Amino acid sequence: MKILISISLFLLVLGKAYSCELITKKIISLSGPVSTYLDQLGIIDQVEGISFYHPIEKFNGTRFPGGVYLSTATLRTFEGKVVFFDKSRELKKVLNRFPKVKAIEVDSRRKTPREVIELTESLLAPYLKECTKQKVELKERVARLEEDIKKNISKIKQSVFFLGKISTKIPETVLSNDGFVYWLKKEKLLESYPSDLEYLNFSMKIVSALRGKFNFFGLQDSYDGGEKSIEKVSDKNFNVKYPGALTPGYTQLEFLKYLLNYF
Repeated sequence: MKILISISLFLLVLGKAYSCELITKKIISLSGPVSTYLDQLGIIDQVEGISFYHPIEKFNGTRFPGGVYLSTATLRTFEGKVVFFDKSRELKKVLNRFPKVKAIEVDSRRKTPREVIELTESLLAPYLKECTKQKVELKERVARLEEDIKKNISKIKQSVFFLGKISTKIPETVLSNDGFVYWLKKEKLLESYPSDLEYLNFSMKIVSALRGKFNFFGLQDSYDGGEKSIEKVSDKNFNVKYPGALTPGYTQLEFLKYLLNYF
């Protein structure tokens, strides 16, 4: 019995010694891709804080209400810590006022979900320890999601994604060439709003030509408990709510699978 207990304790200690972890807990993630990446590795609770707007259902640390709206008092508590933030000229200027904050910018614009994940992995590499197994498992999940999406994307091959809820009117802003739309267009898997711009206000002439032929999706991220829903507004018009639908990286792949499963 004593031998068995000793072996069990040894294995427990060994497991902890080689478990994925951050080499410093003094990390604040104001970046959606960073938070979702750490969540997929299973170590999101090792950071001190994340943004309230990140699609993380369970988190024991502090949630901050955005970036540029953080108070000076809160920003001072970031001194001596590593702060990841999504590319923003305004937030960069704010953080530059605090030279003791190590601010790391995450530029996810015009990148596919896989490219965002790879960028995030490289930026976090200096702060991760013994995470090889978790990284490999994440890459396998990404590959499976991509394969499943490619097999089923023909269900919504002609679609336009708007930011906001479709009611009697469609939202003004089109997600035209960023995130998952950029990836699907790049792979020639999707016909969507014809523009090289990442986001833009739609042209009524173009939308009128597409109406009735293309699916129109009103896309909403969901922070209130991670609600997921798809509502058919009218023929070919849908409202979709999904946590992380607008967060570059892994959750956009999960969103696409959820959307395709509906059809």
